Amino acid sequence: MQTIIVFAAIIVLGLSLCLMVPLIVAALGGDWVAVEGFALIAVALFLLSGGLILALYQKVQRLRRGEMFLLSVIVWLALCFVGTLPFLIIEGQMLDLAVADSVSAATTLGVTHRPENSISSAMAAYRGILGWYGGFLTLVMIIYILAPFQVGGLPNRDLRFVLHGNTSGSPKLLRTFAEIAVPYATLTFTCFLLLLMQGVRPLTAMLASLASMSTNGFLPTLSGGSIFNNYSAEITLIIFMLIGGTSIIWHKTVVNRRFDLLKEHRESMALVALVCITAILLFAFQSVLFGAGNHPTLLANFFDVAALMTTTGILHNENLGSGVPLTLAWMLAIGGATTYSTAGGISLHRLGTMLEQSINQARQLVFPHAVLANIKIGGKSLDAKNVKAVWSYFFLFILSLSIALMAFSAMGYDFAAAFSLAVGSLNSIASLVEFGLANDVEHSRQALILMTIFAFAGRVEILIIFAAIANLLRQ
Repeated sequence: MQTIIVFAAIIVLGLSLCLMVPLIVAALGGDWVAVEGFALIAVALFLLSGGLILALYQKVQRLRRGEMFLLSVIVWLALCFVGTLPFLIIEGQMLDLAVADSVSAATTLGVTHRPENSISSAMAAYRGILGWYGGFLTLVMIIYILAPFQVGGLPNRDLRFVLHGNTSGSPKLLRTFAEIAVPYATLTFTCFLLLLMQGVRPLTAMLASLASMSTNGFLPTLSGGSIFNNYSAEITLIIFMLIGGTSIIWHKTVVNRRFDLLKEHRESMALVALVCITAILLFAFQSVLFGAGNHPTLLANFFDVAALMTTTGILHNENLGSGVPLTLAWMLAIGGATTYSTAGGISLHRLGTMLEQSINQARQLVFPHAVLANIKIGGKSLDAKNVKAVWSYFFLFILSLSIALMAFSAMGYDFAAAFSLAVGSLNSIASLVEFGLANDVEHSRQALILMTIFAFAGRVEILIIFAAIANLLRQ
């Protein structure tokens, strides 16, 4: 347990450093109450977490498989509950609403019960940086825990590009953190600079860059039109949303010029191709059905499709709503983006595995005595264990979706709203959750609590939660 406490303290220490961003925003805006609040919280968290690390680091031990899963859950709980402090102290929220806002931000859902015009610049920056840090934690958990144990059938090939040491005493542990943090932060800062150069307001540019890389849905712009009223800036955001939704290992193979390995990571290329094909076909059908000028532009379709598939959940134009039909939006959201990214959803790798296995089974019915080839994804054969893990993940995902649907339906939401809330919560897609809550004059606390529970479960992974509970019961 001491090892788990140390790792949770490291995450809290990182959050205390991230609080410098909203503190600077508050200082630049002259919000001295927020400056005092963030400064006190940052110092307190830094001293508390630093003290725990210094006191317990020498007692850190290698964790067993079940303890690794428990570590994942505890670390996420630590981030979500410590993240409530600014909502309690600076905004003065009630505890349950503060927890809902914290979990929504940390899990990159990005939905808040507060009106956008009542959120100060400093608290908007805090919501953005908490979501960005949650996206970073997502990548860390995937690299350290999910991928090495192939949870849910995750592929672990070419993991060496980012994972240099997964034991508690490994001297390469910090190098692995750097392999994730440096490109993540660099791409975020690059997006921020490009948006500034294209005339986007500094605070909006910062929130957009944080949201794009973490696939976070929190981006209040108050533009009155499209998200930036700026075509070049919107194209830039589409590009970085796609970068956020594609595999970090794919990025590493490109940066390291290992182009021979790109064919083994076709999932990321498939995502880009699917976004382009879906947006173009949607625009063509809308042009035929509604005529010229009576439907969203091609850029709006590209933006909304990319936001749904990467599970960012930002709308191109909040006043007009999404140009993607609701049923198609559900399908794109459930499918999700790629593995080794901050995106939610089932992932294209798992969908491809299930499709290949289904085709193999159909062939077996037609040719019962034939010897069929193994399932191959990206040129690599998958064993039966991986395929079973993928189907287990899919079963639990559908079961969780069904439970969420029944829970929201029991609260009086119609099918479209309840299903949108279920899909949006589990996959961290703000636009779908906001669509489901659209008929509520004031978001009910029960709905927000349910949203919080399912958003947390979807981000941490249902399989991990069950494994952690099983480990606790054994102990």
